[in-house]
Amino acid sequence: MPDLCVHCGMFATVFNKEDQPVCMRCREKNPKRYVCSKCKSLMTIRKGKYGSFWGCSGYPMCDNSVSIKQALMKERNKTNKANRLNFNYF
Repeated sequence: MPDLCVHCGMFATVFNKEDQPVCMRCREKNPKRYVCSKCKSLMTIRKGKYGSFWGCSGYPMCDNSVSIKQALMKERNKTNKANRLNFNYF
């Protein structure tokens, strides 16, 4: 299964300097950083049989993982909520 770009969700064609899958358009962006919601350790990109995913760096004590697609959806939902809250009515 092809990897998804950690920035935009498109198909990744290269890896950035921290070995995160990215598309050509996003290859110069700063690497993503996520914190584990269970133990507050940093999440790192791991590779599995179904593609890359965010896995907790505290493994095996913490087995939290999030697919790249789920992480992007959560990030977009937070952005959309913030934009709705900042919308001014005339």
